[in-house]
Amino acid sequence: MVIIDFDDTLMDTQRFIAAREDALGQLGVPVSLVRETYIAARFCAGAACYSDKRHAACLAERGYDSGEVAQVLSRLTKTCREYLFPDTLDFLSYIKDEHRPLLLLSLGAADFQEEKVRYSGIYNYFDEVYTVDETKTQAMERLWSRRSPGPVWFINDKIEETAAISDRWPQIRAVLKVSPKYPREAYEKSGRPHFFRLAEIQDFMARYGQLQSA
Repeated sequence: MVIIDFDDTLMDTQRFIAAREDALGQLGVPVSLVRETYIAARFCAGAACYSDKRHAACLAERGYDSGEVAQVLSRLTKTCREYLFPDTLDFLSYIKDEHRPLLLLSLGAADFQEEKVRYSGIYNYFDEVYTVDETKTQAMERLWSRRSPGPVWFINDKIEETAAISDRWPQIRAVLKVSPKYPREAYEKSGRPHFFRLAEIQDFMARYGQLQSA
């Protein structure tokens, strides 16, 4: 079974965010305010609740046109496929060709995360899709009892999150997809396999399987 993250693992989320900031900049919204209102729009009573409309409402409180902002953000959300990493589709096809159960585990506001996954065009690659606003460790507690026989791989960009899951389930084969959000040194200090590209992770998984069967 392969459990994989979405943002910054399958999708170039940093480029997606930059495109949204640029588009709102065309409406006269400073990048600093885009980021400030994004943070404000992320949570409701402690739970993740981000949406394009909620972000637009936060900017409306600062004097911007809510409908115009929502339209710009929604238009960009519908282009998520353009922000997949170049090797994402090949990697997902490889997992499916290996007949491994493939699960997506994405953290954030459930409706918005599912919307991004669907617009990216990869939803149907997965046997199951979990978009959660709890921690991934909490989500894994539920998934673990339902795992299929055989090895379990976990592919993610977040170092501490991956460490927490590996500590809880040391039998998981955890691999880190390097994200520009974190220093390269942090990945090196993690002591876990880490790669810049999904194609490299694919090669690593293939080599690991060959060693196990030798």
